[in-house]
Amino acid sequence: MQYFPIFVDLKDRHGLLIGGGEVALRKARLLDAAGARVTVIAPTIDEELQRLITERSWHCHLRPFTAADMLLSPRPTVVIAATDQPEVNAEISATAQAAGLLVNVVDAPALCNFIVPAIVDRSPLVVAISTGGRSPVLARLVREQIEASVPLRFREVAQFASDWRDRVKQALPDTAARRRFWETVLRGPLVNLLHQGQRATADEGLQQALQHSQPITGSLHLLALGSADPDLLTLRGLQRLQAADVLFYPHQLADHWLTLSRRDALYQPYTEQNSALGLAIEQAQQGQKIVMLVEGYSLPAEYAELQQKNAELLIEWVPAAGGAC
Repeated sequence: MQYFPIFVDLKDRHGLLIGGGEVALRKARLLDAAGARVTVIAPTIDEELQRLITERSWHCHLRPFTAADMLLSPRPTVVIAATDQPEVNAEISATAQAAGLLVNVVDAPALCNFIVPAIVDRSPLVVAISTGGRSPVLARLVREQIEASVPLRFREVAQFASDWRDRVKQALPDTAARRRFWETVLRGPLVNLLHQGQRATADEGLQQALQHSQPITGSLHLLALGSADPDLLTLRGLQRLQAADVLFYPHQLADHWLTLSRRDALYQPYTEQNSALGLAIEQAQQGQKIVMLVEGYSLPAEYAELQQKNAELLIEWVPAAGGAC
């Protein structure tokens, strides 16, 4: 991973935008959407950008960039270079980085210490896609796929979760219990109510769900991998991976399987399946949500026996990739 993915709060913070053309206008609109206060520096400024500057009461200097601009007060949080002069862009980058500032030079990733990703905006839900500046067209194509799969109405779902966040946290102080509660809610019928514009009914439903939330119980999900290709992972298998507290996996399994799981899950490689299965059951009995990746573990009889011996647990067999069953 070349760049550390991060979202920066620019609300009421200062951004320095150098350039006055169409590209600068696009970046100005992004900064504006993030709530930044912008200073624009350019010898000439296009009419549309000037209109935005006037509407927002931003500072504007009609002159070329100088190194002293990095010392403007208040100090900029981010610097964006959008001029059509490569030597000026290089100077901006060097000066900003020497001053310890975040700088982006449009279409010149080698001069950037941060890059602006392709964005799917369903605020407060925002999805960012990046190829590290190597293929903006590929990032745009991926964005198209996400745009199609995340409808605009997800704005209401994100706002609903945001509005209830503090109340749910107060009612469920345990992090694991709270995460499982939200997983149940956001995969349940309340989301359809929000999609239909029935916010009041959804609020009532969540309040009832909160009052009747169940104590944490453990589970064991056996994900059968009939293929080593993660692109063949089923949606059901991906959902189980994303929900796991602990992930058991064959030690020789490629790392790209792990990237599909929760980032804060615990990883347990194993070499001997039966002993790992015993440990997985023990941890599930302690209230953990366990996922165990297995290769060629087709068992109708053994699976039934496993369920019978551990009737108190939810044990699920999931054909996860490539038709393992």
